[in-house]
Amino acid sequence: MFALAMLGSCNQKQLAKQKAEADKAREIAEKQTLRAKKMAELAKAAELNALKRLQIAERARQEALIAAQKAKMAQQQCEAQNRLLEGRIHKLEKKKK
Repeated sequence: MFALAMLGSCNQKQLAKQKAEADKAREIAEKQTLRAKKMAELAKAAELNALKRLQIAERARQEALIAAQKAKMAQQQCEAQNRLLEGRIHKLEKKKK
């Protein structure tokens, strides 16, 4: 009888120990899950930030292309005006002679 009581007591102690270990493992798993969720949120925020930066860079690239086109047009206009002026100078020089 005493042996059965000791065995029951040992089983209860072992069950209590296993329950405590299971509770601790569950707590660790919950903390890891929360940490993983936070990491996922941070990754999502970083991805959105990167997308915004890409959009800004694309907008800047397009603005640079437009500025380059405007500069090229201005250069062409200056070259055309220079040709006109050179033509006028040439005509004036002919008249002087």
